[in-house]
Amino acid sequence: MMLSVTMGVSAEVLDSALSGGNPINNAQVSLFQFCLGAASIIIFLLMKRLNRNLSSPTITAELLGWKLDIVYSLGMSLAFFLSRYLEKTPLGFITPYFDQIVAVLVMVFMLPESIKVLWSAVRDIFLFSPDEEFINEIKALCGPVLEQYRFSPVFFDITRTGRHLWVAVYFKIDTGSLKVQDLSDALDSINEKAREKFQECTCELILVP
Repeated sequence: MMLSVTMGVSAEVLDSALSGGNPINNAQVSLFQFCLGAASIIIFLLMKRLNRNLSSPTITAELLGWKLDIVYSLGMSLAFFLSRYLEKTPLGFITPYFDQIVAVLVMVFMLPESIKVLWSAVRDIFLFSPDEEFINEIKALCGPVLEQYRFSPVFFDITRTGRHLWVAVYFKIDTGSLKVQDLSDALDSINEKAREKFQECTCELILVP
């Protein structure tokens, strides 16, 4: 959705620029965009704080939308403020195009992040393997607990279905026997740490020969 919105707005801005720009009251628009950007920052920070423990493509896309609003509004505010001083200079001819130029730059800047959000959602839908950075994050979370109980990790099977994260840790032991209580305690400890970090997460410990 964010990708289509970004592309759509970019097309509209480009069309407006090719049509001769928009002569408007620069001071009023600059002030309006600044107030809009300030309000967007407050809403963005509140949403990010309230959803800091959630992992969802929908929330990520919503936060990206507000981030786009912030960059766009403050960029436009600065552009219209500066354009007031260009009207009587040799660069005055670009004044009607100032908002379009800034808008295109904002869209180009945000496009990679929109694609990143889209790709992340596609990976979740088709259950693609997580990237190396995320795998290392899971290993760092499980490592201390496995080491405490002298479990040697062999393989991490990580899958995300919607908001829920599933982690299966295959491990070996150096001794000839495994205490059921140790396995239970290690599993409880790992799940507790995982839920603190990812909220909706289930971990399993699987002993391999």
